[in-house]
Amino acid sequence: EGFPESGGTTRVKLRFVDVEGPKDPLYTGCPVQWLNGENAKVVIFENDKQITQGNLSKLKIEILAVHADFFTERGQADFTKEEFNKQIHMYNENESVLTTVNLKNGEACIGSFFFTESYRKKLRLTARVERQDLAVRVQEAITDPFVIKDHRSALNGKRYPPSKEEAVHHLENISLKGKRCNDLADKNITTVKRLMRHYHRDKSGLQKLTGMKDEDWSTMVTHATTCDPGVEIYSYGVAEENCELLFNDFYDLVGVLTNGDYVPVSHLDQFQQILLQLKMKSWKMSAFKKLEEREKSGVLIPDYLMMNGCPVRTVPLNNDAGPSVQAKRTSQYPNDIAAQHEFGDRHSLIGFSLAEVLSNNDAGDSKQEQTVHQGHGQPDASITQANILNDQGSLSAQPTPLHNFLPVPADEMITRASLTDEQTEYFSTTDEQTEYFSTTDSLGINTGDLKQVIIACGKAAAGNGIYETEVLISELRQLVSISGDPMQRLGACMLEGLVARFSSSGSKLYKSLNCKEPTSPELMSYMHLLYDMCPLYKFGYMSANGAIAEAVKGENFVHIIDFQIAQGSQWITIIQALAARPAGPPCLRITGIDDSNSAYARGGGLDMVGTRLHSISASCGLPFEFNAVHAASHEVYIQHLDTRPGEAIVVNFAYQLHHTPDESVSVENHRDRIIRMIKSLAPRVVTLVEQESNTNTTPFFQRYLETLDYYTAVFESIDVALPRDDKTRISTEQHCLARDIISLIACEGAERVERHEVFGKWKARFAMAGFRPYPLCSLVNNTIKTLLDDYHRCYRLEERDGVLYLGWKSRMLVVSSAWR
Repeated sequence: EGFPESGGTTRVKLRFVDVEGPKDPLYTGCPVQWLNGENAKVVIFENDKQITQGNLSKLKIEILAVHADFFTERGQADFTKEEFNKQIHMYNENESVLTTVNLKNGEACIGSFFFTESYRKKLRLTARVERQDLAVRVQEAITDPFVIKDHRSALNGKRYPPSKEEAVHHLENISLKGKRCNDLADKNITTVKRLMRHYHRDKSGLQKLTGMKDEDWSTMVTHATTCDPGVEIYSYGVAEENCELLFNDFYDLVGVLTNGDYVPVSHLDQFQQILLQLKMKSWKMSAFKKLEEREKSGVLIPDYLMMNGCPVRTVPLNNDAGPSVQAKRTSQYPNDIAAQHEFGDRHSLIGFSLAEVLSNNDAGDSKQEQTVHQGHGQPDASITQANILNDQGSLSAQPTPLHNFLPVPADEMITRASLTDEQTEYFSTTDEQTEYFSTTDSLGINTGDLKQVIIACGKAAAGNGIYETEVLISELRQLVSISGDPMQRLGACMLEGLVARFSSSGSKLYKSLNCKEPTSPELMSYMHLLYDMCPLYKFGYMSANGAIAEAVKGENFVHIIDFQIAQGSQWITIIQALAARPAGPPCLRITGIDDSNSAYARGGGLDMVGTRLHSISASCGLPFEFNAVHAASHEVYIQHLDTRPGEAIVVNFAYQLHHTPDESVSVENHRDRIIRMIKSLAPRVVTLVEQESNTNTTPFFQRYLETLDYYTAVFESIDVALPRDDKTRISTEQHCLARDIISLIACEGAERVERHEVFGKWKARFAMAGFRPYPLCSLVNNTIKTLLDDYHRCYRLEERDGVLYLGWKSRMLVVSSAWR
């Protein structure tokens, strides 16, 4: 039959491909739209391989809508035909099929279709085989949930991305005719363009006007900044510097024309941007005023159009900048393209004129490493921006000056202490600049509270407040230490993350720390050392091993698939336990997966792990085989796993699955793909050990606060285990914890490797793939509790519905679970 009477698994599945799912919400009478703008395709697979021949490649497929909660509660295979049919959403009283397609060579494009009635509860689109008398079970394809709204409400819906002339109520957290919308309208802020112009003139004033709290504000700004400002460029001339400031249609500064050269702001490094912002604060205020006057008079005409990254003159420059300002004309009007600036390898800042500040763009290719000179101009070729480690392999115990991250020799670097009186004027030209840079009191920050300063730094970074961030980073440098108390140590890591975020070096620094491992063969990896310092991580492994030992009782052929085997230490106790069976040991195979770019794999690490486990197995009399897979988790497919008939398959995800890209990073959604692939193997048990943290898809500031809260507990728990000046502790914290924190704070998009999710999200992912919880062994959990009592009274262990939670004080840090 097409449907099993009670659950069951199948290797033949339908899937929606080439799309990220339908938009949410959908609107009645409007064709179903998909998130990536393309029409969906339905494809039939067997064991993750498309079926292109035979009867299964020519089936007729129905597209239906099903109540979303059904799959969440029952998984994707645990139901009967009758149960499924009851969950089909009916429309026009008795119709259920939205459209049908015929597979050709195992695939078919889904044409246009729409809903005729709104529905307030969540639905999912599903594709199923029309015939229900097949000899094999073909699993349905499903999408993410959505709701159907009346087409009239589309007029007030949110757009991604919004257009410039879109009404502001189309932005997140602004409702049509709501208080925020009305307050903005009172100030003539009615469109996204007007809102963005106001945003760049006065961020804090705009937030105060909307009355939004930080989280709502961040969401609205994130949505608004996806809007394309277009190619219009407005110019403001500054005679004393012989330059023009160039603003886009949102009044955001995009570049400077000086001495005939165009320099985009995005090409400047952080220190240059700070200097530029200092000099231009008063200029920008005057520019905003003139632009606003031109706008109100109806003569705001673009001076340039941005073409291929360069401004092209369109009209004579509007020469109304002010009594002391005369606009500079460029040659060959009207079609002269400002000369593109070629950035060479200069290594000095000579003076502080605007032209000289801009001319020091020595970064070249932003992804190249540059040597940093130290001491009296003597170069140390081993020190680069991506490797700011001391001889012990840890981040410097002294606060790292911001300019040390720039590729400029130290003996040529100009710092504030080395400024002449005339140059110092640039740091105190106006009262407003003095207010920003003389003290943090003006920002309302209590510098006696380190945690408050850390939070303020993150808030300023989230709002792109260059002045506030510079002040607060300078203050934070004086308060943190990698050998101090837990908050000082954590603050040092978060400081490095913030600096890396502003210098766009987070990914490079993360890889540098990730690859820095002890070279002596007798030393354990830094991660292994961390597990000894913070036993919660180690006990997560122990609980997983308990579930595995329970699941393979009596099996003669056991195959463990470990998605991040590292040094393989987790499996020593399993090998010893299997070898001690009264009835004799089984045959054990371990497939060890490790990124081919990691330190282990580069040095032949996987082969060394296999040799080590072979040796341990031989000493115990256990038949053993090792299969090395040199690949990152998202590169693994079923053919890599070399499964064999008759094996009891066990899959282990220990502190690894959060590294696998999901739907927010990749359209392939490898995180769910891997889980579905493992389900197709019908494993005896799947163990999942993960950090209990919510940092995957949250906005930056919320992720920043979550990082602060989580790692505060981690650093506090380590503080009771080892002295603060212990060199091994310092190195381990920097290579494991600082590495992860830098990724969380400094990196975005695909470059951010650390993407944790709370257990509730993992539970939903596994349930969607058809897994059921497999309660952990209570005996093992009780053993862990006994061992944990020997450490410190602040450690916590809770068992909830067969899932083990491990934490410090009130913060849960690790969750261990099992599935089958």
